[in-house]
Amino acid sequence: MFIHDNDIIITIYVNDLLILKSNIFDIKALKLQFAERFQMKDLDSIKWYLEMHITHDKAEWTFWINQSIYIKRVIELLSMSDCSSTKTLMHHRCQLKKNVYWKFKKWVEYQAISEEIESYQSIIETLMWVVCQTRSKIVYAVSKYSKYSMNSTLDHDLTVKQTIHYLVETAQLRLWYKFFKVKRVEKAEFFEYIDSAHANCLNFQRFIFNYMFFL
Repeated sequence: MFIHDNDIIITIYVNDLLILKSNIFDIKALKLQFAERFQMKDLDSIKWYLEMHITHDKAEWTFWINQSIYIKRVIELLSMSDCSSTKTLMHHRCQLKKNVYWKFKKWVEYQAISEEIESYQSIIETLMWVVCQTRSKIVYAVSKYSKYSMNSTLDHDLTVKQTIHYLVETAQLRLWYKFFKVKRVEKAEFFEYIDSAHANCLNFQRFIFNYMFFL
């Protein structure tokens, strides 16, 4: 992505260009400049981009983004088209642990077979793409699952599929964006949130904490 003259934002993915600007005349002028040098096809207003379906209402300065088609295709690839749906993406008492056991006065890690690991990583990769585009709500769950990508267990696999069941239930959800005129803020406010868990790591009883900042 880079910013052209007149504050026009251009994103590039392989051979696709996405041009963003509030003034349509500036966009058309830039398209003519590109057409003079390159062989191009104008696809008009954006409708699909990187597995995202985009609809908009120009009169209301509003647009929506969803990945329902992508999510449904993923569910089919995982052979879960007939699975039940749930409104809970992760069990509230979910506690995962490493694939280890105590032997001869030390921790020994059991190594899963490559097929199990590849299957688990494939699901995580799919969920990460959904998180990055339209579903920030599941970022905590996916982050927790990702810790076990190199040596997953059946418990990990079943827990991940709980989130897939949630996506079945919420496949039609979409992000809504609307242009608002915001008054200039003279003094910014800074918020901090910190949470901790004592001995929450089931394997080694470690202390864990996370923090977030808002401006």
